Amino acid sequence: MRHAEGRLKAELQTIIGCFLAVSAVCACVARPLAAQGTTAAQAEPLTLTPENTVILDRSVYAGRFLQFYLIKFFVGEKEAAPYAVNEKSDRAGSRHFPLIAEDGKKPIPDGRNVIAVGDTRFLPPEERERLASSPGAILLRRTGNAVVVAGSPFNDGWGAPMKAMATFLERVAGIGKPPYAQYVINALGAFRGFGEAKDNREGVRVAVKLDKANGLYTLEAALPLKAKGYDCTAEKALSFNVARNVFTRDSYSPEVTLGWYPIFYTPTRPESRGLAVVQSDGKAE
Repeated sequence: MRHAEGRLKAELQTIIGCFLAVSAVCACVARPLAAQGTTAAQAEPLTLTPENTVILDRSVYAGRFLQFYLIKFFVGEKEAAPYAVNEKSDRAGSRHFPLIAEDGKKPIPDGRNVIAVGDTRFLPPEERERLASSPGAILLRRTGNAVVVAGSPFNDGWGAPMKAMATFLERVAGIGKPPYAQYVINALGAFRGFGEAKDNREGVRVAVKLDKANGLYTLEAALPLKAKGYDCTAEKALSFNVARNVFTRDSYSPEVTLGWYPIFYTPTRPESRGLAVVQSDGKAE
């Protein structure tokens, strides 16, 4: 998948969205809080290309994810591979969407557009105050030749920048969320499907054994390779993960998420899945 002419255009408006968790796995929906129009000086869209744009990053992983996905979708998968989130490549030296770690001192190359992720020099004091007073909000704003991508709390090195980055990819870059089928099952055996498996009840079998004396439970589940929203019966291998969400309070977001395969932010992301090989009898191993 590539954008026409390998370019993407940043919309000339401020978008502030409040993300509300709607499931135990942090699926989110946007609720607009405010929108502002453009000024005469910003009458033309800001065109961001792999060669004319740098990423200025002050987050834990959001900038890395952004660099990887932008290169993957606007240049190619081969070129993106060295910049996967866990790779130790020279990110600042990339020919496409180079990433500069924000320290307030590093110069921005002349003539480059900027995608500023997190609490960078492009986030003015008044916007910091707005984000600080609007829990869960995100900010996408064009400032001259820069696009600010930040979330509330603006100084959150993990969650908030990731939400803002994902919204930038979807609304500005036009990169939709990768499809997935997910089933969430609790310790009592109740379950619900999400993504391509939304509300599917057909073909799902769950068995739970409780050991109340020791505070333990054993859960077994058989999930269908084909349902109304998806069909994986012809696949020889599937990206796959099993995750345990640990809750200690009444919340949509777990305090801890443990996975069979390492999880990066949420199990729904492709980076958070291992490989399951499908046998000839249709069973995954």
